This record gives sequence, C-alpha cells and structure tokens, in this order.
Amino acid sequence: MSKFYGLPRENYFCIAMTTDCSNPFSQTQNKPFLPELYHENYGLEKNCWSELSSQFGWINYSRMESIVQSMVEQKGLSKKSLFIDSLELNRTNMRAASSISDKLRHSLAGLTHSEISNAPYRPSAGVSLIYSPELNEHTFLHFSWRGENSALRDYSISNTIQPFEDRRYRASDISKRIKFEKKIPNRKPIWDVKFWHEKVIALNKEKLK
Repeated sequence: MSKFYGLPRENYFCIAMTTDCSNPFSQTQNKPFLPELYHENYGLEKNCWSELSSQFGWINYSRMESIVQSMVEQKGLSKKSLFIDSLELNRTNMRAASSISDKLRHSLAGLTHSEISNAPYRPSAGVSLIYSPELNEHTFLHFSWRGENSALRDYSISNTIQPFEDRRYRASDISKRIKFEKKIPNRKPIWDVKFWHEKVIALNKEKLK
C-alpha cells in the first residue's frame, strides 16, 4: 500500500469486519488461516504476521451497526451512511437477524463510540447455564450459541423429556440480559436430559434461594 499511496507502511491500519462474536485473529484454532505477510525488512521468505499483526484490527458487523446507528441517532454524521442499507441487503447471506433489537439499540444509544467498541464479547460459539430474570425468573436456562444464532432450553421441567428449543433471540441480546452465568466442565450433549436437569436443579438451589 505504501508504494501506491506514498506513506510509510507504519501509517496504515487494516480492519477486518466479520460476523464472529470475538476477534478471529486472537483465536488459536484460526492460526492456520491467518494472513501470510511478507516484507523486505523481514526477509521475503519469512511470514512476518507476528511482527505486523498489530496493524490489523477487527470489528463485528453487529457492533459496527450499533456504532453507525448511534451516530445517526445523535446526528453525528455529515452525510447519510450507506452502511445500514448495504448491511440489510447482505443479512441473509451472513445468517444474521433482520436488525438489532430495539432494546439493545436503546441500551447502546447513550454510550460513547469507545465504550461500544470496548464492550465485552463472548466466544463465537459455546454453551453455558445462565440465569436471566427477564427470560425466566424461575430457573437457570441452557444457553448455546454460534455467532448470533442461539438456543435456550429449560431443563428444570423434566429429567427425561427433551426440552423445547427457544430460538427467538440473538446471542448478543441474550448476553445483555444475563445476571448469572456458569460454564459446565466436561459437559454432556443436549440429549443427555438427566445430566442437564441435575446441573440446573443444583444451580437453582445454590443461586436462587
């Protein structure tokens, strides 16, 4: 890029925008897929990603949507942004929900752009037991997610019958509502109803007295 635009290489910072919920550059499982970078200062046969990676950043589409929407609502843009319109055209391809929830947008509206950018994000996929009075005030729920796709299951009802999967919410919406969260080591698959029922009942007795 410096050869095209005339500025030293150190003046450039590259941003990758993806649908991941955490920085893909920092995830060890992505190491085989990281960019290969070569520069004459490091020898043209050496991949110098580790030396130059500090010039590569990442942002999530949903987080960028929140920032742009916040700027629109606060009239912080001199011209109409095309980001939201182009995002809507591509949501289906990205397997994302149609728009950020009204509640989440409202909660972000009063934050600075720095606060939004530094908001905590969970891994791109996982499983945990959560308690959210807004979602169910009576019990911990089984929460699984991959990207923004999520499922909630109530294992407190039965130790033999597979619970209904509630897939109405985006993972980021659920994350904002969590009061308690517990990761389960050596967890069993979702069809092991007895295992999850026992874990949920134990947590309910411990946390929801």
